Amino acid sequence: MSNEPNELDALAGEAQQVDLLIAPVAVETSGSPGEPGTPQVDPAIEAVELAAILQAISSLFVPVFPSLATIYTPDVCNALATATIPVMQKHGWSVPGIMADWAEEIALATVALPLGFATWQAVKADVAKAEKAVKASPEKAVTGETAEVKPEHQLTEPVCQPRG
Repeated sequence: MSNEPNELDALAGEAQQVDLLIAPVAVETSGSPGEPGTPQVDPAIEAVELAAILQAISSLFVPVFPSLATIYTPDVCNALATATIPVMQKHGWSVPGIMADWAEEIALATVALPLGFATWQAVKADVAKAEKAVKASPEKAVTGETAEVKPEHQLTEPVCQPRG
């Protein structure tokens, strides 16, 4: 239960990142007369968007690798994004282009993957708790109710016999 505030803060941060990811971006066009315009996006805006993507992606893995939270801080993601934008521009890549193709999938992943991991951890903990209860007291059922085991109802021979 001590992790609940941290998990809620993480989910709130992820929600903000998703909002940034799906927010519309103003795109200006330029080009020679008679040629279709090419998208021109302010590099500062692209850096903010890319930093949000980096934070969202790294936050997906924090439940599995908690140390990533101390590595992929907002400042580190901003610095990495700022350094990445010139390389992206050199190769003709853009954050709006990536987001136009993958925005919904990225938004879904930022919510569904942590939820799926939390579900897996909860089920794993429930199974371990049930197994521990059975080992500690075999007469208790998984539901926690005590069951009186009568010798006449116990199996004395295996239900399945190996074929020879």
